[in-house]
Amino acid sequence: MVDIVASDEFVPRYLARIGWDAPCPTVLDRETIAALAEAHVARVPFENLRLHPTGAILLDEAVIIRRILDDGEGGLCYELNTSFGRLLEHLGARVELVGATVDIPRDDSSRRGIPLSHLALRVTTSADRLHVDVGFGGPHIVRAEAEHGERVTSGDGRTYVVDATARPLVDFTGAAQWHSSSPDSRFQRSIVCSVVRGGTAVTLFGTPGERPGAPAVWGFSEGGVRREVSADEARALLQSRFGMTRPLPTAVRAASAAA
Repeated sequence: MVDIVASDEFVPRYLARIGWDAPCPTVLDRETIAALAEAHVARVPFENLRLHPTGAILLDEAVIIRRILDDGEGGLCYELNTSFGRLLEHLGARVELVGATVDIPRDDSSRRGIPLSHLALRVTTSADRLHVDVGFGGPHIVRAEAEHGERVTSGDGRTYVVDATARPLVDFTGAAQWHSSSPDSRFQRSIVCSVVRGGTAVTLFGTPGERPGAPAVWGFSEGGVRREVSADEARALLQSRFGMTRPLPTAVRAASAAA
């Protein structure tokens, strides 16, 4: 099998995947990285469809990039940021993986997620050291480098606390396994597929049925307007709005949150 990452086709194929119709960047500055990130979140979905009913997050770079480039799929932070980071490396940046602990809202307060529950990027160019994130399930983040313990806020108001230690992808295995199996993970309790286009979130979501094993209840939102949709419409939206042809899950893996 051809190693697409090592081939001359990787950059043009990746730019085509994110709908980049300008010339291939020759200078990688903050503005260009932000433009690439904006294109990425518009075309490569933040999604967890393969986790339902029995899938898992596989932290294998070749598998991740093949799913995104060849299969037209997306992923969660571990996959989206790993893949985007490889593109930035090919364009001349130095890229390091950094972890974060997500703040999880509950009522009027906030609790913390598990360590390394999120993966983001530290990107170094000739002029900048940046914190970059295309995998937080909302607007992209491109800002000055985050210090260890600093709280980063996304454009939609969600937050996480950065662990600035540079890490190999394998360090995130435990957290990825937790998200792949624990009913405490929100990715086990709901199905999501989302992009952000022109600053507007477009999201397909599935929630548990009324009893364990019942078919998922589907909804669709765009620009804050949310409506319930049938499974047939959800299947059509998955292809027409997100470009994904994989089968629609029939049920949500975990029926309810842990107490």
